[in-house]
Amino acid sequence: MQIPVIYEIPIVASGLLIVVILLGCAELSYRVGKWQYKRGKGSAQDSRGDSILSAMIGMLALVLAFTYSYTVTRADNRKHAVISQTNALGTAFDRAGLIDEPYRTRLRQQLLDYTAALEIRAESMNTREKRAAKFEEISALEAKLWPTVEEFIAQSDSPGPLKVAVATSINDVLDSMNLRLHAGLDRLPTAILCMLLFIAAAALSVAGFSAGRANNLRRWRMTALILSIAAIMQTITDFDRPGSGFIRTNQSSFPRLEAEMRARLALPHPPQKQNARSPERSRERAVD
Repeated sequence: MQIPVIYEIPIVASGLLIVVILLGCAELSYRVGKWQYKRGKGSAQDSRGDSILSAMIGMLALVLAFTYSYTVTRADNRKHAVISQTNALGTAFDRAGLIDEPYRTRLRQQLLDYTAALEIRAESMNTREKRAAKFEEISALEAKLWPTVEEFIAQSDSPGPLKVAVATSINDVLDSMNLRLHAGLDRLPTAILCMLLFIAAAALSVAGFSAGRANNLRRWRMTALILSIAAIMQTITDFDRPGSGFIRTNQSSFPRLEAEMRARLALPHPPQKQNARSPERSRERAVD
């Protein structure tokens, strides 16, 4: 559950921090270049045909492109993990309806309680303590599933294939949670984020220095470049914040599945989820 420190910072604050760092590097290097220009060590030719600057901008573009593609792929993996988990829960709930009492009601109620805890909201992920508490809640509910299956298999006279089907479905539920945890907690390492910020700062520093030595800085163009680079970097980090950023994984399938389970168990909806809509077929959950 260890997540890079940058993801503990509010997303707006991290974006402003990136902009300030890049603007500071460009402005400081420009002033150094301007100082050399005033001492006669620069010329108007310094801003033309700078192969080093072109190479650094090209390298920055390449790194940004690869990192962006990587984070988008991981965001897609999180979406697929949610779909797989919802389908596994729906299948387990359906198969639990085929077994004898009292195991049928007990297992279905446990699956309902487990499903209700799986929607992870932003406020439960913004600190390490809240994340730990949320995962402990889910683990406690998860730990109740397999003992019920073991008791059903040991004491019920149901056919063997039915026991195997129920055990397999619960095992799929447990496996899908492990997959979702891995996809949700697997973030870009701090070293990669620092490398990306360093390359961007270095490229803008060289650009500012060259503009200063040539006494040819167009601030609005430099600002536009800095804001564009910062926006891409912020989008990369936002994709890597599945629970607390602006770009979030769609978890609406969990409330709908919970509503369907409650309807089939003839249980009232919780007050905070009165507006949840139940799909007509459990397989339609996977559309999200």
